Amino acid sequence: MSKCTGWFDGWFGKSWADACQLHDDRYMTQLGKDMTRLECDLELMHNVAKVCKPMSYVMFVGVYCFGWHYWKYYEEDRNELVN
Repeated sequence: MSKCTGWFDGWFGKSWADACQLHDDRYMTQLGKDMTRLECDLELMHNVAKVCKPMSYVMFVGVYCFGWHYWKYYEEDRNELVN
């Protein structure tokens, strides 16, 4: 199962799957409630750069240009009050 929503988890033996999972968790759960979308996307770029710097730029442009609908869709989940 892929950890990168809409993308592949790695390439030529390099894996950025954990960075994707954290990014998805920031978008979809309360882990991202105190962050802006840009902060989440920059964190993804930074974490992917540790594995493959060129791919970090590609992924940043992708999530920044096309990830807005996920950010908006999961807004209630991010900000849900936990009792």
